[in-house]
Amino acid sequence: MTLKQKIFLPMFGALLVLAWLGYMMINTELDTLKAEVYRKTVQQKNDELQAAIEFAGRQALEKAAMFTRLPVVIQAFTKAHQGSIEDADDAQAQAAREELREALHPIVEGYSQQLGGDLLKLHFHLPNGRSLLRLWRDKQVSLDGVGQDKSDDISNFRQTVLEVNRTGKPVQGIELGRGGFVLRGLAPVRSEAGKALGSVEALLDLAPILDSAVQHSAVKQNLFLFMNAEYLKITTLLNDPERYPVLENKYVYVYGTGNKLGEALLTAEILEQGRQQLSVIQKNQFVLGILPLQDFSQRQIGILAYTFEVQQEESRLQKVSMTLLGVLLAILLALALLGFFITAKFILAPMARIVEFSNKVREGDNKIKLHLNSHDEIGQMGDAINHMVEVQRQVLHQIHRAGVQVTSSATELAATAKQQKATMLAQLDSTNKVIRAVESITSLSDELVQTMEAVATMSEETAEFASHGQSDLSRMQIVTHHMEEASTAISSRLEAINEKTENISSVVTTITKVAEQTNLLSLNAAIEAEKAGEYGHGFNVVAREIRRLADQTAVATLDIERMMKEMQSAVSAGVMEMDKFIEGVRHSAEDVGKISLQLNRIIEQVRLLSPNFYNVKQAMIEQSEKSKEINMEMAELGEGMQQTSDSLQESFFAIEQLNDAARGLQTEVERFRQPAQQDLGEKKILYRGQPL
Repeated sequence: MTLKQKIFLPMFGALLVLAWLGYMMINTELDTLKAEVYRKTVQQKNDELQAAIEFAGRQALEKAAMFTRLPVVIQAFTKAHQGSIEDADDAQAQAAREELREALHPIVEGYSQQLGGDLLKLHFHLPNGRSLLRLWRDKQVSLDGVGQDKSDDISNFRQTVLEVNRTGKPVQGIELGRGGFVLRGLAPVRSEAGKALGSVEALLDLAPILDSAVQHSAVKQNLFLFMNAEYLKITTLLNDPERYPVLENKYVYVYGTGNKLGEALLTAEILEQGRQQLSVIQKNQFVLGILPLQDFSQRQIGILAYTFEVQQEESRLQKVSMTLLGVLLAILLALALLGFFITAKFILAPMARIVEFSNKVREGDNKIKLHLNSHDEIGQMGDAINHMVEVQRQVLHQIHRAGVQVTSSATELAATAKQQKATMLAQLDSTNKVIRAVESITSLSDELVQTMEAVATMSEETAEFASHGQSDLSRMQIVTHHMEEASTAISSRLEAINEKTENISSVVTTITKVAEQTNLLSLNAAIEAEKAGEYGHGFNVVAREIRRLADQTAVATLDIERMMKEMQSAVSAGVMEMDKFIEGVRHSAEDVGKISLQLNRIIEQVRLLSPNFYNVKQAMIEQSEKSKEINMEMAELGEGMQQTSDSLQESFFAIEQLNDAARGLQTEVERFRQPAQQDLGEKKILYRGQPL
C-alpha cells in the first residue's frame, strides 16, 4: 500500500463516517425539532381551546349575570317561593314560569333573530336544585313524548346548582348534563334583603367552539370529543351506541369536527395516554394530540383529540434534511479537497521527490542534492538526508582511497612474496648443493679413512718391504697432492656454505621485516575496516587473517634464524677443522717432499711412523663423523627452507585473496559516482558532532 493510499483511504473513510454521523445528527435534530414543533402546535391548540372555553364560559356567566338583577326575574323567583318549591307541580312556580316566559319573550326573539336562529339558553333554578324554567323550551320536560311544565329535580346530577345557591358565588365552566358536555355560567339570584332566591344559568354548546378552533387553517386538522364512559348514567341522551359509539367501555365518542381525518387512528389505548396530561403521538401522516378535558371543578371528565395532517410538513422536513445533508456533504467535500490538496502539495509531493532522490542515490548518483522548499519536519528530513548523502560520499571517497592503498600494498606484498619465494628457491637450491657437497665430503672422508687404513697397512708393509718404499713414496706423494686438492675444495665449499648461510640470515632478516610490515599493514587495514563500518567487515576478516599469517611467518623466521645460527656455528667449526686439516695435508705434502729427499731416512724410520698413521686414521674418522653431522644439519636446514617456501606460498595466496577483496571493494565503491574534480583530502567526517 502506497503512502497516498495510507493517507487518503482513512481520510475518505473518515469523511464517510462524518457524513453518516452528520446525516444521523441532522435527522435526530430534525426529529427532535419536529417533535417539539408538533408538541408546541398541540400545546398551542390546547391553550387556544382552553382560552376559548374560558372565554365562552365567561360570556355564559356574563349572560347569566345580566338576568340576575332584572325585576321581573326577582319577582318570578319571589312568587315561586310563595308556594312550595319542593312540589314539582306547584301553581306559584308555574305562575312564575309564565311570567318569565312572557316578560323575556322579546329578548329571546331578538337574540334568535340577531344570531341567525340561535336559541338563548337560559335556565332558572330554585335553591333546592329544581328547575324553574328552561327558557329555550316551550315546556319544561317531555314525558312520553308530551311536553309538561313542572319543576323537575336535577339535584342528583347538577351539584353546581346546589353549590351556587349555597355559597352565593358564581360558577363557570364545562359540566355534564343529560345531553353531554355543556358550557355553563351560573350566577346566584338574591332578593333585596340578600335572601337566596335561586340561580340563573346560561348554556352554550361546546361544538361551535370546537368547530371554530379548526376553521380557517391551512392545515388539515380536526377535533374529536370523547367522554369518560362512566358518566353515561348522567348523560342519558348519549346512550345510543350507533350515534355515540363506546371505545372498549372506556370512552364515548361524542363529537367530531372537520373532515374527521385520523379518526380511525384514535383508540382507547391512545386516548388513555392523554387522560392525565397532554400527549403527542405521530401515526403515519397524522399527529395526534390527546388533551384531557376537565369540568369547572378540575375533574377529568373527557378527552379532546386534536389531529392534523403533517404530510406536507414531513415532505418539507425531508427536503430540509436533504438540503442540510447536501450542505454538509459540500462542506465535507470542500474540506476533503482542501485536505487532499494540502496533503498532496506539502506531504506527498516532497515525499515523491525524496523517493526519487533516494532511488538515484541507490543507483549510485551521490552528486545530486535534495532541494525541498520547506521549513517543517519534511524539510528537516530533507536536510538530514542531504547530510547523510554528503557523509556517505565522503566515506565512500575514503573507502576508495583506502581500497587503492590496500590494493597497492597487496600488490607490493605479492611482488615481495614472489621475490622472497624466488630467493628462497635459490637458497633452497644452494642448500641442496651444500648438502650434496657435504655428502661428497662425507664420502671423501670415508675414503680418506679407508686410505689411512691402507696407509697404515702400507706402512706396516713398508716396514716389511722397505725395498719398495721409493715407488710407494711416489704414490703417496701423489695421494697427498690429491688430499690437499680435495681439502682445499672442501674448505672452499664450506666457505661457500658459510656465505650462503649469511645470505640466508639477511633474507631471514628481510622476511622478519616484511612480516613486521605486513603485521602493521594488517593492523592499519583493520583500523580502516573499523572506520568503514559495515562495508569493511569482510576486509576486517582478511586483515585479521593477514596478521595471523604474518605472525606465523615471524615465528617461522625466528626458527630459521636460530637454525641458521646453529648451522653457521657448525660450518665455522667445519671450516676451522678443514683449515687445520689442509694445513696438516700441506705439512704432510712438505713432509712427503722431505721424505722424498730423505728417502733413506724415511725407510729407516718407517716402522716409527705406524703410530702416527694410527692417529691420522683416528682424526680422519672424527672428520668423517663431523662431516656426517654437517650433512644432518644441512638436511634439517633444507627442510626448514622448504617449510619457509611453503609458508611464503601460503602468504602469497593470502595476499592474492587480499588483493581480490580490495579490488572487489574498489569495484563496489566505484558504483557510486564521485564528483570529477572533488578532492576531499584529509577532511574529517563528522556525525552528531563527533569524527567517524
